[in-house]
Amino acid sequence: MSERCHSCGAELFAGQQFCRRCGVPVAAPQGRGDAQTQLFPRAGEGAGAQPPRQTGDTGPQPPHVSTARLGTAQQTDEFGRGLHTAHQPPLASYQQTSQLAPPRPPRKRRWLLWSLLGLGAFVVCATALVAAFLVRSSERPRKVVVVKGAGASGRAGEVPPPPAPPGLPERIKQAVAGVGVPLPIDEGGARVSGDETVFAQSFELDEDAGVSFKGRAGDVTVVGTDGPRVEVKIAKRGGSHAERSAQPVLFSKTDGGLSFFTMAPPGGRVKVACEIRVPRGLKRLEVAAEAGRVKVEDFGGEVDVELHDGEIDIAASGAVRSRLTNGRTKVTYDGPRDEPQEFAVTNGTVEVSFGGEPEASLKAETANGDIKLDGDFGGLESEKRAGGRRLEADLGGGGARLAVSVKNGDIKLRW
Repeated sequence: MSERCHSCGAELFAGQQFCRRCGVPVAAPQGRGDAQTQLFPRAGEGAGAQPPRQTGDTGPQPPHVSTARLGTAQQTDEFGRGLHTAHQPPLASYQQTSQLAPPRPPRKRRWLLWSLLGLGAFVVCATALVAAFLVRSSERPRKVVVVKGAGASGRAGEVPPPPAPPGLPERIKQAVAGVGVPLPIDEGGARVSGDETVFAQSFELDEDAGVSFKGRAGDVTVVGTDGPRVEVKIAKRGGSHAERSAQPVLFSKTDGGLSFFTMAPPGGRVKVACEIRVPRGLKRLEVAAEAGRVKVEDFGGEVDVELHDGEIDIAASGAVRSRLTNGRTKVTYDGPRDEPQEFAVTNGTVEVSFGGEPEASLKAETANGDIKLDGDFGGLESEKRAGGRRLEADLGGGGARLAVSVKNGDIKLRW
């Protein structure tokens, strides 16, 4: 029969010295003189309460010994109660050894700041894009024509006013023409055949006046004659009849002279060719165009030609100033001249053909090219210099200045 605890009645096993339920000793230790383990009073019991007796213990009960720290009224509490004892002071009694981090302040709303930053970034990016576009646009090659011809008032360098609208009454046309507003040349008597429209018109002009021609593209031929009138012949080629009619040739007449303007763009289907016959002793002739061929022959007045792409062919006895960007310039220099002549090419060649007994102070130079002599020049030779050549000589004993310059290309002199 199994034994049971004399205190709580729990079942005991062989060799067990303490009750597993209440913890009281169930048998005296064998062969040892150690004092028996005493139980402290439970919570709620008085300080004078005695522990229960053990089985077979008939002697007087030993006094209760407290394990609490001297000088305190606290006692060891029962396990599992979670109360503070003298050996375990409450957490509030511990001293803090380091300063705790201050609490993080609540995050403020900074939406206004972020909005301003975003707006600033957008403005900077937009400015950068506009600047890049402007720089890229400025680097693109452009065909620029500096117009030196007479404007509506006959003064050099003046930009012509916009043309008058078509279909105006005759009296209004005369009034508009009197102030120099360009008007379309009347094409009522034009000859139309296939892809060509040809018409002509003549004008009266004083000898001290001038003629100017400004065109975007097309061929211009100016021939000096003995007649007193200016005769203009216009030929439009290519495209349909409606397309040719949409490319009018404008003109204006003032006390300063006649001015003609063509509107056909380079590379378009419609090509405009203009042939102008002027009095040989006319005071001034000016031509400016972007592309095409300009030819001046048998003219004794002042000539000013500027062309961007194409060919210039000049045989004039008066003062000449010719400028070509890309292409070839041909010059016919017959006999002596009283006025200086100047020919310049940026990319291309200049060919000068001398005839008769020329008298000129020649100065020819090229920055990146050669000077070639063809004929009897009396043993003249060009001088070599860095990147090009140079030749200065008095032909026929000297005379009016003849200047020929090429930046990239050759100069050819023939006699």
